[in-house]
Amino acid sequence: MNDENEARKFYSLDSQKVMLKHMASKLSDQELRELWARAEAERSAEIENYEKERNQYYDKREKTLADCEDMAFKTKNPEKCSNAAVVPIGWLLGPTVNSQQDIFNGYVLGGCNWVGVKKAQEIGCFPKGYIPTFVTLEELEASKLTQ
Repeated sequence: MNDENEARKFYSLDSQKVMLKHMASKLSDQELRELWARAEAERSAEIENYEKERNQYYDKREKTLADCEDMAFKTKNPEKCSNAAVVPIGWLLGPTVNSQQDIFNGYVLGGCNWVGVKKAQEIGCFPKGYIPTFVTLEELEASKLTQ
């Protein structure tokens, strides 16, 4: 492991669960339901925006490909015609949108997931006396796979 990765530590999955449960305990059931609905709306809006952008891209691409069937246009605009023939992989793979659960967790946690231990303890991200554990990114990803 190189020095750069060694310095990058993340809250372990268990510590993240403790933090989420603790922060959720500070909210009412109704607040949690509202955050869940807000997460669903945000996710839907992101998917809708992706689809709008994708449709605009394909509409523009179709027009360019039609223009490129004209030899005069194609001769004067070779880059435009060759670029239109290639579809960026992002459009082929579909939207990369966070799950509703991940968006919801972000709302519940607020800034807690992105601050150091001292600051997290100062702002009450963990139960009093709890000492979080840390892992590397690789360890965190591996622990998510076994859940």
